[in-house]
Amino acid sequence: MSETASNRREEVTRLLAQCQQLCAEGRYAEALQHSQDALTLDRQNDDACFLQGLTLFLLGRLEEADAVIGTLLDRRPDYPNAAYLRAGMLRKRAGDHAPEVLAAYDRTLAVDPDNRFALCERADVLRAQGRYAEARDIYMQLTSPEFCPDEALRTEATFNLGCVAMVLQDNETARKAFRAVLDADPDYPDARSLLALVE
Repeated sequence: MSETASNRREEVTRLLAQCQQLCAEGRYAEALQHSQDALTLDRQNDDACFLQGLTLFLLGRLEEADAVIGTLLDRRPDYPNAAYLRAGMLRKRAGDHAPEVLAAYDRTLAVDPDNRFALCERADVLRAQGRYAEARDIYMQLTSPEFCPDEALRTEATFNLGCVAMVLQDNETARKAFRAVLDADPDYPDARSLLALVE
């Protein structure tokens, strides 16, 4: 590999690391510029393409983001998180009741079956569509630390399990869920008031 190519690769790596840091800081316009600079140096860089799509999404430029992520998925259908980001964009544009949103989460999980965030969002869509029993089953899975190691996601899923259980008139499950949420986070919004309704 030539020194020029090596330098270019190092610069792309540096730009992408800065892009990720800027995203974490909420500085999306600057992050977008870094992803674009990386793509100028390497048009086929999948990570730069994904970060460009992500920053466009975070800036609310959904159509542009969708086009970028679509290009990435055409090239790399298995790219981590690209299908998930596309499902989230579709959900934001079309809403939970659009059938294509559920299909987008199904595609995401086909590519990345271990994506617990996508699974929880799929359950949220089912819940919004009135498919409470299916949503309950997914939320129930996500309450297990072995299945879902992310504590914040597990707490969110447990809260949603309580809400779905209320709709299904399963007050015992709702009580257990809301108590578990309050054990994890005593200030979790609405958990205390909903627990009072089922006790």
